[in-house]
Amino acid sequence: MEPSQSSGILLDENRYRIGYLDKATDCLCRVTFDLTREHYVLIDCLESVHELASFPIRSDQPFQISFPGTAKPVQCHISGTFRQQIIGDDPSLYLTFWPFGDAVINHGSKLFRVDGGIVNFKQYHVGAGRTISLDDGIWKFELTPVGESPLYPAEIQNQSYLFSHHLLLQRKDGQSFSWSHARKGLETLSTFLSFCAERSIAAALVRGYDESGTVVIQDLGTPRVDPFESRRSWLDEDHGEAIVETFPGFARLMEDMEWRETIRTAIYWYVRGNSNLIGPDGAIILVQTALERLAWHILVRVRHSISERSFSDLPAADQLRLALDSCSVPLDLPGKLSELTAVAIGKKGDQDWIDGPQAFVAVRNQIVHPGKRKRAKGGRAFFEALELGKWYLELILLRSFQFNGSYACRLNIPMYVGAVEPVPWALHKI
Repeated sequence: MEPSQSSGILLDENRYRIGYLDKATDCLCRVTFDLTREHYVLIDCLESVHELASFPIRSDQPFQISFPGTAKPVQCHISGTFRQQIIGDDPSLYLTFWPFGDAVINHGSKLFRVDGGIVNFKQYHVGAGRTISLDDGIWKFELTPVGESPLYPAEIQNQSYLFSHHLLLQRKDGQSFSWSHARKGLETLSTFLSFCAERSIAAALVRGYDESGTVVIQDLGTPRVDPFESRRSWLDEDHGEAIVETFPGFARLMEDMEWRETIRTAIYWYVRGNSNLIGPDGAIILVQTALERLAWHILVRVRHSISERSFSDLPAADQLRLALDSCSVPLDLPGKLSELTAVAIGKKGDQDWIDGPQAFVAVRNQIVHPGKRKRAKGGRAFFEALELGKWYLELILLRSFQFNGSYACRLNIPMYVGAVEPVPWALHKI
């Protein structure tokens, strides 16, 4: 039986130590990368590892692969199925692995720069060009459109997963840094770009370089990236300068541990609330989860305007109403949402859903609680309720990041590229 040869670009070919339970063997392995696969990084054994298979291999028991020059082995699972062949006294077993968890080849040197490829971020106009330069006072991130760069050949990409930008990460003062600090910076950038795009964005093929330009870090992990598709977002393609304006305030809050966890949680549910996957009804539930988390943090932890117990005793609509008011977000049910506005009008002809927060929470409650009267019958009303909830979420975050520029308002249905307006609190200052 011949060893498998996975397609993709070659990352490494070397002898690795492969361990399973209490056994281990050295094996020549080949590491490849391909965005079009379920697991971007695969490790093919080019030699038989039958020494490890004198007992049944369990799919739930990871293998340990040690890379040359690194102290900590990488946990790996077997990719797909495998076959063991025994011919006379010559058994053979060739396995293919995919790494998971903290899959980093780390030679322990100090870093001076990190680079990688950003997957599935749109091309935005930023001033006269499309290069995005972000600065939080400590780190400098430079995102350059890749075009047809030989670093990212076409055969390892497709229409759903493609490299959009080349990332360069350095300290602003030019000093060295550790991998742990670089990884925190990469996580911050990933969270921020995911908020901008309303889908999971991350860097792949990440490498760290020492002062001489030698690769001393290689991240073999598979980052979470959503397939490329058109999404409605607060960020307009023709006004990419909003990325640069928003980032400093975002990065400042991410330095606070409680804010960091709150922001990451809110953006996680914001991104997961994709109606193309779970429908608008499911997305409404997820967005409400994000809004409640933000409201609790802002009202209880940041402003200290209400106690934890009092917050818990408030109806969800009141929680949201207070959070929006504290962020200078309008409470009136927007007239642009014609179907939701019609549903808000009671049988007597008066609007007994008094404002937007009550309308959004009421639709969410009728989805979750079976005893609630079904006033919104789905369809357009659910879609508009979802857009209202996401609009609230975007504005609360933008206000928290101290963004005072122009944004794309998702309540404009349909949305057109180039159509932006000032954030509500900026209007109040005029």
